[in-house]
Amino acid sequence: MAASLYDNIRLDTALAGILPVQTWEVNAEGYRDQNYVPIVTRRSITGQLHVHRTMDPDAPTAPYQLTDRNYELILTRAEYEAVRLLVGKILYFMPHVRDEADVAYRSVVVLVSVSEAMPFDPMLTYWRCAVHLQSADNNVVDT
Repeated sequence: MAASLYDNIRLDTALAGILPVQTWEVNAEGYRDQNYVPIVTRRSITGQLHVHRTMDPDAPTAPYQLTDRNYELILTRAEYEAVRLLVGKILYFMPHVRDEADVAYRSVVVLVSVSEAMPFDPMLTYWRCAVHLQSADNNVVDT
């Protein structure tokens, strides 16, 4: 089956089958990927630039590329307090574009930060906040 576009992400420490239990509604306009390669540059005593980068173990000639994900969540005040408790935890994650029957779409991330909640509607029923997720593959999920 092909991947589908959802209006939520799955992010939790617990699994129901292959799926992270908790879903969080996302604002499509607030989504942003940031791809980068861990690089360190140094100059030698002669002034020559030396570039040190992490290479992909599966393709030794290619640099290892990491992805940080940034989402804008739309949630109630109680949900905001719940997501704040997840900061710093290593979690199971499925993005908003996924095939829920395919475990390949599930990864492990660390929730790096949650921004301050801002009102989303005039009645103050829903709030919006930005979350920063960083790849944490090969780490054990917190319980």
